Amino acid sequence: MIYEAGDKRRLYYLIDLYSQGKINEPVFSREFCQLFDHEIEYEVLTPLEETVFDHLSNVASRYSSFEKDHILYPGVFYTVAELKEAIVNAKEELRGQWLI
Repeated sequence: MIYEAGDKRRLYYLIDLYSQGKINEPVFSREFCQLFDHEIEYEVLTPLEETVFDHLSNVASRYSSFEKDHILYPGVFYTVAELKEAIVNAKEELRGQWLI
């Protein structure tokens, strides 16, 4: 599926791609943050979507797959498990609003 830039369905699509194992954590994080932080007009989001996507963007933007980051800067970066949990929780919280 291809959606225009700024279409909030792209956020849902990325969550689906990750959930289906079609993209990995670095790709999800990069793409989700780019979309949410720079392309989506927040007024197109429902209050619930804005809250859920904002939390997911915070986790995704601070995700690191490097163990050294977690050792040197404890509590600063999120792990693979924490990112996955945030994605699963976002999908569950938005279940009734799923657009694709």
